[in-house]
Amino acid sequence: MKKISKKQCDFCHSTFLPDVRAWRQQKTCFKESCRKKRKSRAQLKWFLRHPDYHESRKIKIKNWAKDYPDYWRFWRKRHPEYVERDNLRRQQSYQNLKISAKQNGIIKISDQPEVKTLQVLQEFSAKQNLIYRRLETLFNVLSQKSSPQSKSI
Repeated sequence: MKKISKKQCDFCHSTFLPDVRAWRQQKTCFKESCRKKRKSRAQLKWFLRHPDYHESRKIKIKNWAKDYPDYWRFWRKRHPEYVERDNLRRQQSYQNLKISAKQNGIIKISDQPEVKTLQVLQEFSAKQNLIYRRLETLFNVLSQKSSPQSKSI
């Protein structure tokens, strides 16, 4: 039997003795944080190789839901703690959506070449005034670089 040598963890860089059953493949130590990082990295790689997975899954789930129309209603009846948590989560999400909707300012950049301005179509909150000023400055700098007068200087 071959002697198993120590390895270095890909995440925390500590040395560890790999499991005897998977010593060739094992890349991380036994710490929970390192194992979670490895798993999330592996999942990300898998999803990047299979970009249409979620779309195909939606179709399967939709077909399953047609076959079992009352499943979720009965499941929620048997799990009232989940229903309460989900309702709180949705309320919070709705509140956040309302707050962000009030702060969304729409900026329109004129597409006419002779008119180079930013038009603010909605009032900005205090935090967005700074963003608007920076955008306006950036737009002015870019419009000056593209004008024929700046090229002759």
